[in-house]
Amino acid sequence: MAYFTRSCLLVAVCLCCATVLPAQGGNFNFLTGVYIEPECLNLHGTNFFVGTDVLASQERYVAYQKPPGDMPPDTQFFRRSIDIGNLSDLDIPDIDLGSLGIPPDLDVSLLLPLINLLRIDVYGRLRATESSESYLMVRVNEQDWFTFQGVIEPTDDFEWIAAPMQLPGLRLGVNTIDIAILQRGTQLDKVFLTLTGAVPSGKGGEAFNCGDFDFEPNLPPMAVARSEPTSGPAPLTVQLDGSDSFDDDGTIVSYAWSWEDGGSASGPTPMATFAAPGTYNVALTVTDDFNATDTDTVVVTVTDPAPEPTMNTFWLEAECATVGEAWETVLTEQASANQAVSATTTSRMAVPDDVPANRVRFAVPNAEAGMYSLFARVNAPDGLNDSYYVRINDGEWYSWSSGFPQGQGYRWKQYPDGPITLEGGTNFIDFAFREAGTELDKLHLNMTGEAPPVTSFGDVATNCDDQEDAATVFALEAECGIRGPGMGWQPYTAPTASNDKAMVYVGLRDKFEPVNPDPKRTLTFTIDVTVPTTYYGFVRLNAPDVGSNSFWLQVDGGDYILMGNELDGSALLTNGFEWRTLADAGTQVSFDLGVGPHTVTIVHRESNTRLDKLLFRATNTVPQGLGRAATNCTGGPPPVVTLPGGPELPALKTAQADAPEVSVYPNPTTAALTLDLTSGYAGRVVVRLTDFTGRQLRNLAFDKAGDQLRETLDVSDLAPGMYQLQLLEGDRMTVRQFVKQ
Repeated sequence: MAYFTRSCLLVAVCLCCATVLPAQGGNFNFLTGVYIEPECLNLHGTNFFVGTDVLASQERYVAYQKPPGDMPPDTQFFRRSIDIGNLSDLDIPDIDLGSLGIPPDLDVSLLLPLINLLRIDVYGRLRATESSESYLMVRVNEQDWFTFQGVIEPTDDFEWIAAPMQLPGLRLGVNTIDIAILQRGTQLDKVFLTLTGAVPSGKGGEAFNCGDFDFEPNLPPMAVARSEPTSGPAPLTVQLDGSDSFDDDGTIVSYAWSWEDGGSASGPTPMATFAAPGTYNVALTVTDDFNATDTDTVVVTVTDPAPEPTMNTFWLEAECATVGEAWETVLTEQASANQAVSATTTSRMAVPDDVPANRVRFAVPNAEAGMYSLFARVNAPDGLNDSYYVRINDGEWYSWSSGFPQGQGYRWKQYPDGPITLEGGTNFIDFAFREAGTELDKLHLNMTGEAPPVTSFGDVATNCDDQEDAATVFALEAECGIRGPGMGWQPYTAPTASNDKAMVYVGLRDKFEPVNPDPKRTLTFTIDVTVPTTYYGFVRLNAPDVGSNSFWLQVDGGDYILMGNELDGSALLTNGFEWRTLADAGTQVSFDLGVGPHTVTIVHRESNTRLDKLLFRATNTVPQGLGRAATNCTGGPPPVVTLPGGPELPALKTAQADAPEVSVYPNPTTAALTLDLTSGYAGRVVVRLTDFTGRQLRNLAFDKAGDQLRETLDVSDLAPGMYQLQLLEGDRMTVRQFVKQ
């Protein structure tokens, strides 16, 4: 009987202390378990921080932000106080002490010392981020610390880890539980205390200690994926663009792109290349500062590679061929592109050794198979300097030793050994030296037999940039730029200039950096980039002296570049028209250009600086000769811009046949605004709300599957005034205005 009574007394004590224990923040029940949120505790020390993650309970956790070293744990911990009151004052109606053999008049407070017999199981919901171990230390009532260590492989989610021993019993009154984090990268989400051995799962139950804390739930981000272009022949390089993605209540911390063949990229605007034909679903996943994600997809279609076009007419500069060491470059304005080549030794009796040093090799790529007439532009000073050895595709050498006009300067002459045969594809024409001093300027091949005018330079050569992607080269004739009205920039004829024309400013010099320059001082050019990358700039100019050797250049309204120095810092001076690298006061500059149109503006600085041509390319190589053929000339007179208010302004953009139908109503509105969009576009539509100055107030996104999108926008919080909605469908933007009353 005595044994039964002692057992019942113990059960009663357990029931009493586990049923209702008054505590800071409310009542808790150790039999069902107590959950504690560490972010709602009193953090002791300076090295803790509250992190955010949607995987955490309440989307928040506590972590240690730097390695502790040998710092004792009692200097960096967080604490929870538990106040166990006088049990004799508690209402415990469910316990019949009499049925347990306990006298009704027993002073229950005498049982309180037995509380120390209780042992509490502790669990922590943890995540390791920097190693495979996670360390905590725990103590009760400032007694000895014991290590709470778990081995956790770094994962995305949190997991529950049990303490290696039970906490010692509590005492009457205020009890403290201290937890110290001893491993950088350990993230503590939640603590669970229980007497029953219950094992927590998921995010656990509701914590009792956060009554005074009001955490706003995180709003997930919105991903908006775009590509420019979205289709083209393989290999296709595109500019991926996730910059319209947004997070209304935080920030986006990562942009992850992926597609079917295992390709991936990161960042808001990466470039991607698709080598093989196919349809690629390019997924953009954005992650916000709470680790919440959203995904949007853009489809990129890659078609079969375009067949390489064949050619049957070629213009080839000698200095841009493969020139052997036995040859030297001749600089003269009488030569095409101001350069020719000449041998430095003679071998009249026999063909020189067949080694690269002794010859000039011309590559003729993508040729249509057939018979070609060959012409050479040569300067033969006299009868002892007027010959070469020539061969086609490693065939027999032919001694071209007659027919060149002597002492008349550069002249075109047809190859006397008859038409030559070129195979389909790439062919080679070699010139080996026979007599030193014979200057070779240029070759021309055609299938018609028509000779170039005897003294002309011929057309722009195609071999100086033959290894470069044409989509990454923009050649601009200065005389075909858009010039402001009035007597400012004027074209003039120059036989050594590309297209026989250049531009010169007529007026006084102005060496001050431009601020809203007079339009007559400007030359404006537009280039439409399809391959986004870093571009380098070059200019072909004639800078005859230090008073006529400079100008200002600006790209897309950025900072002005002062072009007036060589790359070594000396004054820019040329011998006739020559190419120079674009540099700002002698320091080379480059331009990161994305997909779309870009504006290049030249502003005059010194009169009589003669501008012939601009060239922007993705390779940092100075052009040769006249450079690539320009694409900005239409054959008409140089265009002249008309100032606002003049008789006519050019149309900047033609109307699109599939322009969307957009309406917003009611307009004016007081609270709600309905947006109605009808178009053939399907995908994510970004809607930007701006005030009339262009300041962005909201950024919204909607998925449009069919022809129509209808959304109601709450604008009740806007101040009265005029606003704009900017609708982005792919690369097309439509703007509608509305009035908030």
